[in-house]
Amino acid sequence: MNAPALDAQVAARLQAALADLASGRADRSSVEKALHAIGRDAQASGSGMADVVAAFSEAATSAIETARRSQRESVGRLMRLQEEERRRLAGEIHDDTMQAMAAAYLRIQLLGRTLTSPTDRGSCEALERMLKHSVQRLRRLTFELRPLALDDTTLSSALYDYLGQVEFEARIRFHLVDGLTTEPCEQSRLVLYRAAQEALTNVAKHAAASTVIVALSEDTVGCCLRVEDDGRGFRTAALGERGLGLRFVRERAEAIGGSCRVASKPGRGTNVQVWVPRR
Repeated sequence: MNAPALDAQVAARLQAALADLASGRADRSSVEKALHAIGRDAQASGSGMADVVAAFSEAATSAIETARRSQRESVGRLMRLQEEERRRLAGEIHDDTMQAMAAAYLRIQLLGRTLTSPTDRGSCEALERMLKHSVQRLRRLTFELRPLALDDTTLSSALYDYLGQVEFEARIRFHLVDGLTTEPCEQSRLVLYRAAQEALTNVAKHAAASTVIVALSEDTVGCCLRVEDDGRGFRTAALGERGLGLRFVRERAEAIGGSCRVASKPGRGTNVQVWVPRR
């Protein structure tokens, strides 16, 4: 192939690589690999585009890394704001709504003791049960909005507390495996904790599982959460209601340089794995 044809081919590959990045069809790491491959091929072919490609690839790689850092910082600020708002809402629910409902529950109990009609007492007892159930649901909501354990202890301990709540309500056996020797940074902790919440909510709502394994592991540069159940499974091409939450999990993980993988087949359970950088 002559030099002009080679130059045109290299230019077309560059254009395609950047178009994939802009459209979202490829992530940054894939584009970086494509740029390096284009540079090697241009150098090996002796094309006049080799120096241009090398300079362009270096500049593009630098720009991509700068964009990645900027995105992580933006996501970090957004996550902190979200968690602060969650904490505020949890405090308001606990200090206002739950206290008012608890007071109403006590008044209903006192009223029930003064009633003599079996019909009236039955209605009062039904109202007591309704209020008690509502207070329990609000307590669960405040826990999900901002578990205090996440502020004061390890990720594993926070997940253990959350699993206790889910296990009691969903009647599913959970096994927590903690393979972390050190804690990830705050941002990564939040991503993994929220990912576990979403995955376990899906298990309780959709999986009809009897046993769930929640495992934390680590490698030299990051930490991984695995949530695996023995439920009914599903076709990953048709996520339906649970797909939106898992998409948010994937977006959060990828925004800080991590990843999310979902593997499932009908009748064979589901495996959700989320990896995030340690720092």
